[in-house]
Parts: sequence; structure tokens; C-alpha cells
Amino acid sequence: MKKLVYYIDKGFGNYEAFYEYAIPNVSPDEIYARQLCTYLIKDGKQYELTYNEMYGSEEHLILKEMGYNKTDYDEKQFPKVVGIPIEFRKLGTFEEHTHLSSKVLKSHWEVIRYLLKDSIEVPEKGLFKTTSTELDEDRGCYVIYVKDI
Repeated sequence: MKKLVYYIDKGFGNYEAFYEYAIPNVSPDEIYARQLCTYLIKDGKQYELTYNEMYGSEEHLILKEMGYNKTDYDEKQFPKVVGIPIEFRKLGTFEEHTHLSSKVLKSHWEVIRYLLKDSIEVPEKGLFKTTSTELDEDRGCYVIYVKDI
């Protein structure tokens, strides 16, 4: 594995190269973490991962553009945090995702542990079921969406 390439599915068999990340600019662990996220937020737009594939030494992620990203009122920016922030959010009453907790991890290897789980312990809140995961590049964090068990 030498690089990760995002493609946007334009329909009718048309795919547009969107963005790429190559080793050594990103670690192999970050490439794997990105593949585990259901959604990507980049440049104000939301994308949903529809599938991923191997192509030689490349990892390809195929995305569906969902439109402009709707932000929640309590979203925070993480521009200069040392480490990798993860935010835990729960679906609220008006389709808003309420911030439950945040945590900063040391490595993408630690992030992968959270992204792989069906249920996770949200710091200071208890055990929840994971509904989806997201990499929000605009805010500089991973987001794990949860609901009550």
C-alpha cells in the first residue's frame, strides 16, 4: 500500500478523482482509519463512503457526494491539538447531533480501535452503540455517532 485515492461516483460508471494521500505524508494506520469512516467532511461538503477497493499498491475509496455539510451548533474546531481528536455525538430531537464527549488520542492505531467497534464506552457517559463514523477534515477530528443501547 503506497497511497489512498478518493473518487466521487458521478453516476453511469463515471468516477472523478477527488483527493489522494500518499505515504510518507500519511501513515499506513491513517490510511486504514480513513477507510473505516462512513462519512468524510471536506471543504464544506459531506461525502458518504459507498465502497473501497484495492488496485495494485493503491487503496481506492468511492464516495457519493451528499451536498453541503450541516453543522451542529456545538461543533468545535481542533486546529492545533497535539494528537488526534475524536468527538462522540448522539442524535438529538431535531436531527442535530449533540456533543457528548471528546478525547485526544496519540496515534491512528488508537483511533482504529474506536472505529472498529459496534459499541463503545464514551468517556464520562457510559456504553453506547455506534451508528456511524466520520472524518471531519474541516474541523480536524474524527467523529463517532452513537445511540443508546
